[in-house]
Amino acid sequence: MKTKLFFQKISTYAFLIMLFTATFSSIAQFNQNDQFIMESSSTNQRASIEFTARISIGCCGGQSNYTFSIQNGVRFEAETAMTEFLSRVDLVDFQKWRFINLGNNIVQIVNVRSSRAIDVSSANAVPTQQDINASDRGQQWRAVRLNGNNYRFVSVLTGKAISVNSSNGRLVQRNVRNRNRAQMWRLTSVARSPLGDPDEVFQNLTIAPNPASDQTTLIIDSNFDDPNAVYEVKERGFIDKIRKTISLKRGRNEIPIDISTINEGLSVVIIFINGRQTLAKNLFVNR
Repeated sequence: MKTKLFFQKISTYAFLIMLFTATFSSIAQFNQNDQFIMESSSTNQRASIEFTARISIGCCGGQSNYTFSIQNGVRFEAETAMTEFLSRVDLVDFQKWRFINLGNNIVQIVNVRSSRAIDVSSANAVPTQQDINASDRGQQWRAVRLNGNNYRFVSVLTGKAISVNSSNGRLVQRNVRNRNRAQMWRLTSVARSPLGDPDEVFQNLTIAPNPASDQTTLIIDSNFDDPNAVYEVKERGFIDKIRKTISLKRGRNEIPIDISTINEGLSVVIIFINGRQTLAKNLFVNR
């Protein structure tokens, strides 16, 4: 009887060990092509590249426009993008994530929009996005499955967990606390977005000086080479005054322009790249 009880206990322990091993070994088996949102269990906000939102108003309501950077060194926060006067959650690519398996339940956490990984350089460093480097221990995170689709991500380099700073919502590192909900992340699979190009140039127009009198410079950040780009200057926004062809290179371009023929007041500068109106900005002429 004792022998039978002994073997029953051994079988039970073996089953539990096998169950634990199977569960643990499946923790980090993500399909790196799948994409997820990561929601903080403490705030229900989504992990994201730091961003700002601006509401633009049109004939059919309002829409959010987001400003963020995909460059190295940018920090992360837990804040959900909202649209239509903050009435609906906006599923945006800079709040989507991929998980790259490195083995032994270690993953890299990569932002879909920037194609850069969450990285820490030391135990006291704030997580930032950096170029993907599988050998960088600062980008290696142990994915610990807590229950269901809830995970904790612990740095291989520092032993600390990705957490949310309750005072400002930024992503930080904190010592592991089993019941700390700020260290718990709920993963939800979402529709895939195209992967971002980490070398992408955000198209932008700056006019300096502005206001200006007779001369100013158009500073154009272009994501394309275009030898036949065009700039226009329209007085009061609708009177054609200047239209010239310019050659743009991918990256930053500085184009001096003569505005001595433009009357004082408000004008609009419009940039056409690859045949399409791409950028526009107000120019104030003051003499």
